[in-house]
Amino acid sequence: MTNSERNQIEWERGQSVARVQSNGRRRYTPEFKAWMIEQCRRTDVSLAGLALTNSLNANMLRKLVVKHKIATASPIHAQLLPVRVTPTRAEGPPEREVGFIEVEIGGARVKLHGQVQAEQQRMVFAALAPRA
Repeated sequence: MTNSERNQIEWERGQSVARVQSNGRRRYTPEFKAWMIEQCRRTDVSLAGLALTNSLNANMLRKLVVKHKIATASPIHAQLLPVRVTPTRAEGPPEREVGFIEVEIGGARVKLHGQVQAEQQRMVFAALAPRA
């Protein structure tokens, strides 16, 4: 479909420019901007053709449409998910077995597990101790 086949609509509702700044830039009325955005939503209207018909820059009109879409977009709501917290043991050094002793004497490694009696310890250490 060419631009000549599309409907080109011109603003005829009164003044479209609210004021002209000293640098020549035009400030358009809110009614004119709203009407232009409404026309851009139509499928049978060319944005470039609409801008040309109404003496606007097509890039400026595109920015106006995008700015309007961002301003009117519904905010994104995050959906919270249920969380179940289960107690865990405190982090730290690994727990040692009660009564666990490991000793290295003269290249020999001795591991004693469980309830170790003092007399048994003395006998093991005496056997491993170097003799003078």
